[in-house]
Amino acid sequence: MKEEGLRYNFREYVFKSDINKRSPFQKKQDLKEINKLYDQFQPQYVFVFDDEAAELVVNSLKKRDTKIFVSGVNKEVDSLSWYEPTDQNVYLLLERFPFAESLKLLKKLNQDIKEVTVLTSANPTSKVIHNQLLDFFKTCGKDCHGIKHKESLVSSSWSDWKKKINHYKGKSKAFWILVPWS
Repeated sequence: MKEEGLRYNFREYVFKSDINKRSPFQKKQDLKEINKLYDQFQPQYVFVFDDEAAELVVNSLKKRDTKIFVSGVNKEVDSLSWYEPTDQNVYLLLERFPFAESLKLLKKLNQDIKEVTVLTSANPTSKVIHNQLLDFFKTCGKDCHGIKHKESLVSSSWSDWKKKINHYKGKSKAFWILVPWS
């Protein structure tokens, strides 16, 4: 985005690929193209969405005279290879999930719920969020709003999920479907 008087001129570059499945050569080519676009447009602001996209571009772009806004950051700040707290031109919008509020609502909807089983897919984002949920349960003493974490199933297979759902039948159990895409 480039500021022009009181108006803003937006240009959008959509990076439509799974960064985790790209080879180092492909990533290098992508970065060359992004830097070329940057040189052509000279934006004052760059908006990056998601951890993986930030991992690709932020280190290269933060050396330039532009403000970089990164949204949808699931990972913990201290684990980001592309971010330093001393960065003067990189701004983070952390994506966090309202675990306590969700459990409180679940308990309100059904007082009989005592346990929750997590069903989540096997992808990098799911892993990060799942670990945050497990950490949350640890800080609650594994019992939050009268609901305990029973177990987790990490799989991208609907048949695995279906078996788990059919295995647990009863009013005192609930399933937390967490980031089910892969």
